Amino acid sequence: THYAARVVPVNTPAVVWREINRDLVSVAERGSAEDAVELLAHLVEQGRAVSQNFNQVVSILVDADNGDMALQLAEDAAACNLATGATFRPLLLDCCRRNALGELGHIRSLMKSLGVQTDSHAVAQMITTHFRNRQAFVAEALLEEQELAGTANIFMYNALMRGYSKAGLPSKALSV
Repeated sequence: THYAARVVPVNTPAVVWREINRDLVSVAERGSAEDAVELLAHLVEQGRAVSQNFNQVVSILVDADNGDMALQLAEDAAACNLATGATFRPLLLDCCRRNALGELGHIRSLMKSLGVQTDSHAVAQMITTHFRNRQAFVAEALLEEQELAGTANIFMYNALMRGYSKAGLPSKALSV
């Protein structure tokens, strides 16, 4: 299912979108993740869906092991200018958890092509994952990319330091 760009303004009060997210989770728990997707489609039709609701349903789908549908929904959110790093975060973290590095690279490439910036929590986890897979050079490149974008932060540097330390490179860890 593809979603129209008819949505409420981004400045929707948190109390409103949180209530909708509670409803989305409740529907998924009582039925299925696909039921939450259906509810989201109705919210879009009514002009009531916001970015955070897409984020919630992507997370629900990932938790239900439906990564393909989650990725499609994240892409749809991006097409509506509603995707953020938080929209793709569950997909990225799931790839890290499963050590699915090829999939991780695919999702990151897709995000770049859609103009969606990876959030710092996901970047820190990706750095850790690449070190776990003996890919320090990829972890370093990830951090360098964030530095160039001006988005590097303490969590990313800590992940890099921890990775060097676990790899038996304490002098490199101290140089970060």
